[in-house]
Amino acid sequence: MQFTIDSAKRNYFLRTNLMQNQKEGKSSDPAIVDRGITTLDKSAAFLAGAAISSIVSNLKQTNSKLFLKTLEKIPVLPSFEETQQISDRIIEKMKSKNQHLKVIYVKDNTSDAEQLSQIILKDYLGGFKKIIDIDEKSFLAKSIKFFFADRKAKKITTNQESAFLINEKIAITNENTYQMMFHEIGHAKVANSKILRPLLTVGKKLPIVSFIAGFFALEHTPLPNDPKNPKSFLEKMQDYTDDNIGKITFLTFIPLSIEKIIASRKSLNLVRNHLDKSKIKSLRKLYVIGSLAYLATAFAASAGIGLGNKIQNNIIKQKQSPQDVFNLLI
Repeated sequence: MQFTIDSAKRNYFLRTNLMQNQKEGKSSDPAIVDRGITTLDKSAAFLAGAAISSIVSNLKQTNSKLFLKTLEKIPVLPSFEETQQISDRIIEKMKSKNQHLKVIYVKDNTSDAEQLSQIILKDYLGGFKKIIDIDEKSFLAKSIKFFFADRKAKKITTNQESAFLINEKIAITNENTYQMMFHEIGHAKVANSKILRPLLTVGKKLPIVSFIAGFFALEHTPLPNDPKNPKSFLEKMQDYTDDNIGKITFLTFIPLSIEKIIASRKSLNLVRNHLDKSKIKSLRKLYVIGSLAYLATAFAASAGIGLGNKIQNNIIKQKQSPQDVFNLLI
């Protein structure tokens, strides 16, 4: 009870002070009350924001489970053997046009995960070779394998996603989600188009850029406006990014979302002469669900980064100008 009364008193005086400042034309930002923000305070706020961001962003992992459940309910999908045979025919036709492609179906086991990780690492390094040649045994290569290749391989071998490796020209899916192979071949067709290829190559990198921007947004706390000391252009850009990091994150997913829709359409065109209408209809439904799952991932990542950043900023403001705990989310 005493805590509640003290909080009410503190808020009353703070708000009275802010109203008086507004009448006098002074800044009304509560952050102007400097109560000595230490590095420890900033670190604690950053970790709290990062934790919330991680929790919300990881909700996207439920998408794979929902996708698999939906997959089981879709009728008349092509069989595994049928998918392999049709894929082989499509690939042979692509070879005749000098569009080489390999396909891999993996199982959920340690051996496949490790082999796949090496292939994915080679694909990553193939992208770096345009700038710098990296030895596979170097520290940088091992770091890429640990933080990126191993994780991606695990997701594929545990039915969480399929993949098209643009540098190695390999389409990969799990044996349990083999129906996605046509979609991954559709990505290969996009990669062979000079006009559409940027959607795939740039689209894959943009979400990574947004996550890096999200990290700096979490680290940055906007300062109050001071008419006597206007902010520089860089500071205004930092503030803008900080205020809109959730929206910016979602926008970075849009190019790849468009590319995925195009890849699905191309894959359906490829199998048109190999499957009956009922199976093509089922595949179309499957790919629509896959696109929605990807958009759900974009929403989860955007909400996680945006909410985490908001909480981090408000924790700092709470320290600078103490108010009710409920104000952390206001």
